[in-house]
Amino acid sequence: MTKEKFIEICEANGWSVTENSAGDFEIEKYSPAGEDFSFSVCVGDENNAEYWRKVFDYESDFDPSEHAAMWYGQNRGESYSLRDLLDDAEAIKKMLEQLWRALLNSEDESQTINAGQNRKYENEAKVFAEAIRALAENEDALENLECYLSMHFDIWLQKFASTPESFAAEMNSFAHIYDNEEAM
Repeated sequence: MTKEKFIEICEANGWSVTENSAGDFEIEKYSPAGEDFSFSVCVGDENNAEYWRKVFDYESDFDPSEHAAMWYGQNRGESYSLRDLLDDAEAIKKMLEQLWRALLNSEDESQTINAGQNRKYENEAKVFAEAIRALAENEDALENLECYLSMHFDIWLQKFASTPESFAAEMNSFAHIYDNEEAM
């Protein structure tokens, strides 16, 4: 993705973007409660940087509780209510998620258009995503996967995760490992 496309997508999602002399960006947007929220995306000399990944990493590290606690009692004009600050910080996290998803979607679309191909692994992606959803709903199956990987991760990667097809199928197996037992 070009810097120009990155700026275009940010601005289309309500963020203002300022580029410094090193090629890094300061990205800014007002939160629902009126906080002038900003963060930096450092890319420097990277050509066609995965901008979405940089925003994703920031959003992953963003802790709404820490953010609210940082501003609580500062008396800079923000709410005096910790609940209001926490609600606003959670909204900021959602704003960040929406931005990285918009960047990723744009990158995916341009790669698909540039490559002139359809979604090559659409079925495998669907099976994998469904497996993740099932694992999230079944704590026993998730613990089983974690335990197995803690002992055999390297072998598992070589044997079962070497192709998108085998990876999706293996994750699906772990997600539904207890399905037959529950039916009994």
